[in-house]
Amino acid sequence: EAAVKGVDLSSDITNRQLISFTHNEVKILNLDGDLILTISSEANISQAGFSPDKKNINIITNNRVINLIDLKTIKSQDENDYAKISIDTDKIVRKISANDNITSYEFFDDGERLLVVYESIAARLWTSKGYFAGAFNHNGFINGVVISEDDNFLITYSNDNTARFLILRKSDSE
Repeated sequence: EAAVKGVDLSSDITNRQLISFTHNEVKILNLDGDLILTISSEANISQAGFSPDKKNINIITNNRVINLIDLKTIKSQDENDYAKISIDTDKIVRKISANDNITSYEFFDDGERLLVVYESIAARLWTSKGYFAGAFNHNGFINGVVISEDDNFLITYSNDNTARFLILRKSDSE
């Protein structure tokens, strides 16, 4: 068996689930250890986790593609068996790719958007449906991003010795 590369725990306290992943397989289990779902990939899996809204599983393959899988679309063929899907062939997988290595990504709390930081191109804002929604530039490598708890602001910080504060939408209190 392959070594476990990482784990994630869902934030839903009423129905806790665990993601465990190896180089080519993601498993979702309940806290009793019962297997719920297996996701296979021909590509190398570098990261896997739940979105903050608990609606999606996000899997990065080959450090270049974010694969988003809506948990509502996954159904087991047999109620006594767990579901099995393939990143490579299943149509329920939405892919986000920009032909550059992903260094980090951050979901907004609403789970509807995510900001992806790449190795050598501008950070990009994507919807959870896989649509491009904007880009954020620096004069150097972007080291990371922080999104405010209310999803109204974000800060990117870079090797160019700058941090950029961006207003995404006005808060309800303004």
